Amino acid sequence: MAERRQKELESELETLKERLDASQRAWSAMRKELADEKSQRAAEVDRDRLAMAAEQQAKSFKECLARMLSDSVVSVKPYEEQIRERVEMTIITLHDKTAVSHTHRFNRSPKCTEIRGKITGNALSEAAENFVMEY
Repeated sequence: MAERRQKELESELETLKERLDASQRAWSAMRKELADEKSQRAAEVDRDRLAMAAEQQAKSFKECLARMLSDSVVSVKPYEEQIRERVEMTIITLHDKTAVSHTHRFNRSPKCTEIRGKITGNALSEAAENFVMEY
């Protein structure tokens, strides 16, 4: 009887050991799964933080550009389309001023006086453009 009881106890002990091992494996798997999920969430939070920081930097940059491009006549809002339009207008204006400056320089040059004596009308404009191209 004692021998049978001992075998029953050994069998029960073996069953309990197997259950303990299975529980430990399940616990380890759950801990790993939770650690992986925690890492994924941390990465998502980092990405979200970086995205928010990038958005804020872009917004600040647009606001700065809008302030720089605004003047007493034109108020530029910090939107890409308005900034782009104002930059294009500024480039066109600068291009026009540069062309006028070159024409003014052409008109005051000794070469201009010589050419003006020979050419009139549209031919003078073409000569001025050619002169600007030379310089």
